[in-house]
Amino acid sequence: MRMRARPLTVRSAAAAALAAVAGMIALSPAVASAQSASVAFTSYRSGTAHVYAVNSDGSGLRALTQTPGAAFEAAPAYAPDGARIAYTCGNFELCVMNSDGGAPARLTTNDWPREFRYDTNPAWSPDATKIAFVRTVAGLDTIWIVNADGSGLRQLPVPAGVNNHPSFSPDGASIAFDHAEVDTSGDSDLPTSSDSHIWVIGLDGSAPHSLTRRGVDSDPAWSPNGRNIAFVRSTDDGSRVFVMNADGSGRRRGTARKTSASDPAWSPDSARIVYASIGAGGSSLFHVAATGGKPVRLTTGRGPDFDPAWQPTAAAPGSAQLPAPATPPSVATQDAQMVGVLLRATTDALPFESQKPIAVLGEDGPSRHRVTIRFTR
Repeated sequence: MRMRARPLTVRSAAAAALAAVAGMIALSPAVASAQSASVAFTSYRSGTAHVYAVNSDGSGLRALTQTPGAAFEAAPAYAPDGARIAYTCGNFELCVMNSDGGAPARLTTNDWPREFRYDTNPAWSPDATKIAFVRTVAGLDTIWIVNADGSGLRQLPVPAGVNNHPSFSPDGASIAFDHAEVDTSGDSDLPTSSDSHIWVIGLDGSAPHSLTRRGVDSDPAWSPNGRNIAFVRSTDDGSRVFVMNADGSGRRRGTARKTSASDPAWSPDSARIVYASIGAGGSSLFHVAATGGKPVRLTTGRGPDFDPAWQPTAAAPGSAQLPAPATPPSVATQDAQMVGVLLRATTDALPFESQKPIAVLGEDGPSRHRVTIRFTR
């Protein structure tokens, strides 16, 4: 989702809204340069979005989250030591767990149904003390920072509009993200967004600037060596992973034309990129050399699979101690569960790009909340 239903490749300019009324019932062998033990990802294999992991050679598929009654457990991000994973949990809140799925702890709390917020797309700082994430309210995405123990919550002063997919620079001084301006002047009560571009801002909120200015670019991911940023460029014939220098120069294609790629993430040695791609069997994970070449399939079978994250190190599972204010709720509210159901239904029902609002109304009248999702195929 990123509040984007990520099994479909994202074009940041396209916006669709889901609305619900409260009270509704709710691979092939891995390449030797891939040094990590696991790739975590989101999948609908069990019917509801949960976090899974697979070994980097395609073996050892296992579920890391299976909370009964969960609304949406998704968007995993490994800590720099590989021992912890931040992810979306509960009522679209931010949680942290050990890399084997144990000891889940909640960092942010959304008081559904009194408030409808969506915390997604976590990204760790290189020193593992902070987590950047996206908070969606009323169809607009903002970027926030929270300490790894749940304290120090603050909003990053990114430009107003739709801002998504934060990624820390390896020195911890900057955050890359995708940004699109919005227009609320039309007849619709839903904001419409312009083409998105890759931006960078200082962790202290200084010097926000755009690295790309043409096309539809999204999903930035800073390489561990700090030299490059991978991102997705969407065009009329599909979406592909591109790689550019960290200053925005030297852009080159990382995946072949006529693919539907999204969610790029780097291997620990910066040599390969794992990504999601839609094919005849749905959305699966692949990885490819950062310099381009033939992709290697990582996941097969039921899906869709998306939001991959490559484990930085082969840390011992369950080794981390997680100071946090609360455990995640065992059962999400009916409203949050309904949004989770609608997200799955929407990803199944939209095989092609959609730029039009989608309204889902209950029998009691207009919706009480909405969540913005951007799709491209």
